[in-house]
Amino acid sequence: MEIIKKLGEFIVGSEKLLLWNRKNGENEDKSLIYRIPNDLIPDMKKVERFAVKDYERALVYQSGQFTSLLTGGIYELEKKHRNSATEIIFVEFGLIEFTWGIPYFQNALSTLESLPVGANGTIKLKISDPGAFIQKIVTSNVIYSVNSLKKFISSLLITSLRDIFKIYSLKNLIQANRDDLRAMIQVKISKEFRLYGLELIAIDILGFAFAPEHQHFINEIIDNS
Repeated sequence: MEIIKKLGEFIVGSEKLLLWNRKNGENEDKSLIYRIPNDLIPDMKKVERFAVKDYERALVYQSGQFTSLLTGGIYELEKKHRNSATEIIFVEFGLIEFTWGIPYFQNALSTLESLPVGANGTIKLKISDPGAFIQKIVTSNVIYSVNSLKKFISSLLITSLRDIFKIYSLKNLIQANRDDLRAMIQVKISKEFRLYGLELIAIDILGFAFAPEHQHFINEIIDNS
C-alpha cells in the first residue's frame, strides 16, 4: 500500500515543509526520535509535505503496521492517509557518542579473585536498523534521548564486561594491553548491539576503579611492573 510519494532529493522553492526542528542542548539530552502526531502537530490532516534530512531516517506506520523506511528527501503524504491511523517517526542516523561508567561499588564486575572493579570509557555507535531500534528499544516512548540510550546500553555493557573481566586476575587486568582488551570487548558486544538495531563503531576503556581497601594490592602490582 503506497501512502507516501517522494517528490525529490532537495528542499526547493517556497513549499511549506514539515521538518524535525532539533533543539540545541547537551549531547546526552539530544533526542534520537521525533514522532508525528505529537503535542505540536496533533492532527495528521496538517501533514502534507515533509523533509527527511540525510542524517535522519523516517519510518511510516499505518494502523500500527510498518509500511515504509524513508531516506533523505522530500515526501508527500497521500491525502486519504492524513488521519489518526498514520504515524511518522524520524530517527537519528548519524554518529552517537557518549561516556560510560560502571562503579566498583555496584558489585557488577569482578576479577578472577572476585575483587570488585569499576571501569569507564567512551563509546561511538549508530542506529543501523531504525525499525529494530524503535520496536525493541524505544517501543511506545514519545521521547527518547541519548541519555535514555546510555542507560539501556549500560545493562548490555555490564553483562558483556562481567564475562570478560572474570577471566582476568587483578594483576593481569592492570597489566593487560588496552588494545587487546578493547578488541575483545568490541567483538563481544557488537553482536548484542545488532539485535537492537545498533552498530558499534568504537569503544574505549579510559580507566579502572577499585575499592580503597584493595589499593595496596594495586600499588604492589604497579611497583613490581
